[in-house]
Amino acid sequence: MLFRYEARSHDAVGTGAHVQRETQFVLGILAVFSLVSWYLIVLKWWQFRRMRQLADRFLAEVEKAPRLEEAYHAAMRLPPSPYNRLLREAVHFFSELKPGSLKGTGGPPGPPGGGAASSGTLTPTQLEALRMVLAKEVAAERDTAARFIPWLATFGSVSPLLGLLGTVLGVMDASSGSPSAARVTSPPSRPASPKRW
Repeated sequence: MLFRYEARSHDAVGTGAHVQRETQFVLGILAVFSLVSWYLIVLKWWQFRRMRQLADRFLAEVEKAPRLEEAYHAAMRLPPSPYNRLLREAVHFFSELKPGSLKGTGGPPGPPGGGAASSGTLTPTQLEALRMVLAKEVAAERDTAARFIPWLATFGSVSPLLGLLGTVLGVMDASSGSPSAARVTSPPSRPASPKRW
C-alpha cells in the first residue's frame, strides 16, 4: 500500500514538472507584462504626485503676486512644470500682442475714449487666438502626462487572453497522447482475496 502511494506521488510530481514549451512561453510573456505594468503604474503614480506638488507650489506663488508680471517672474523661479510652461506661453503671446503692457509702459495709445482696444486689453479676436494657443499647449501637456498609459490598457486587455491561451494549451497537453498524459496511470488492481467464513 505504501509502495503504491509513493509511486502515485512520483507520477504526480513528474506530471507537474513537465510543462510544454508553449505554456512556458505564455507564462514568460505574462510575467514580463506584469513587471512592465507594475513599473508603469509606480512611475505614473510618482509623476502625478510630483505634478500635484508642483501645482500647489505654483498656485501659492501666483496667488501672492499682485501683478501678472510679478506672478510670471515668481512662477519662472519654480522647477519646470506644466503650469509655469502654460503661463509662460500665455505671457509671451500677450507680450507679442501688447508690447510693454506688462511693465506698464504700454504700446501705442488706443483710440480716444478708451474702449475695448485700449493698451491693456485684448479684442475678442485676440482673446480667441489666446484661447486657441492655450488649448494647444494644454493638449500637448496632457499628451505628455498620459505617456505610456495606453500601454497599461493594452497589457490589461491582452493578458487575460494570453492566460486563457495558456489554459487551453495546458488542457490540450493533458488530454492529448503526450508523454505527460501517458505517465498518469491508475495503479494496477489487485485481485480480491477470497473471504473467509
